Amino acid sequence: MSYVLATDEREVLELLGDPDVRLVSGATDWYASAMGASQRYKLVDISRVADLHGVVELPHWLRIGAATTWSEIVRSALPASASGLKDAAGLIGSSQIQNRATIGGNLCNGSPAADGVTALLALDAEVELKSLSGTRRISVSWFLKGKNQVDLRPGEMLNNVWVPVPASPSASAFVKFGNRQRLNISTASIAVRLTMPRDRARCEYAIAAGSVAPTPVRLHTLEAALANADAQNAETLPGTADIPEIVPIDDIRASAAYRTRIVRPLIQQALELATWRLEHA
Repeated sequence: MSYVLATDEREVLELLGDPDVRLVSGATDWYASAMGASQRYKLVDISRVADLHGVVELPHWLRIGAATTWSEIVRSALPASASGLKDAAGLIGSSQIQNRATIGGNLCNGSPAADGVTALLALDAEVELKSLSGTRRISVSWFLKGKNQVDLRPGEMLNNVWVPVPASPSASAFVKFGNRQRLNISTASIAVRLTMPRDRARCEYAIAAGSVAPTPVRLHTLEAALANADAQNAETLPGTADIPEIVPIDDIRASAAYRTRIVRPLIQQALELATWRLEHA
C-alpha cells in the first residue's frame, strides 16, 4: 500500500485518475473497514489541503470543507438552524475520533448509522463534487445510493458541503440511542429542523432518521403528518408502523422490532429540543 500526503486540490484531482487511489483524511472509517486491510489501494491523504478545511458563513449558506473535522464543527459558531449538526458532531466517537474524523468521510463512507449524515439530511444539505472535468452539486439525499454506496463518480472528490441557512427563524436538534452512553454506533438516531415562517402560520418540519433503513432517510410521511398537528402533544405523533421510510433490520446492535420501538421517543425528544431552541433563538 502506498501513501501520498497531498497539499493541493489540483494534485488530488490528478491522482484520482488512478482507479486504485482512495482518499482519506482522518481515515477513522477506512482503517475500520475491510478495504483498509487491502494492500492494493493507494492512499492519498487530503488532511493538509487547506481549501478543504473550515466552516464559512455566506449569505444564506454555510460552506463546510470536506476535510473539516468534527472537533472543528463543535467549536464553530453555527447558527441555531444548524445546531443539530453540532449535536451530532459532539456525539461521534471519542474526542480523539472527533479530532481526526471528517464530515466528508462520514458522507462518503455511506453508513446507514452515520450521525453527521442524518443531521445533514434534516438540514437539506448539499454536497459539492469536483473532478478535472468540472463541478456538480446535489442534495445529500440524492448522494446516498444504498448501504455503503454513494453517488461519487470515477475521478471525483467531495470538496464542500453546503448547508442552507433559512431566512425565517429556525432551529435544529439531533439525538441518538446506543448500547452505551459514549463511543457507540447509533442503534437509532433522529435529527429535526423546525422553521417558523415570518407570518407564523405553521411551523415547517424536516425530520431524518439513522440506522433504520439502508441509508439515513428523511421521514417525509411524518413531516406531512405533523404539518397540521401539535408537535408538543405526543399523541399526535403517528405510530412508527405508519412511517414507511422506517424499515430497520436485525443486527448485532439491536433487533428491527427494538429499533422500531425506540424511534418514537427519540422523535419526541428531538422535537422538544428543537422547539426549545426555536423559542430561545
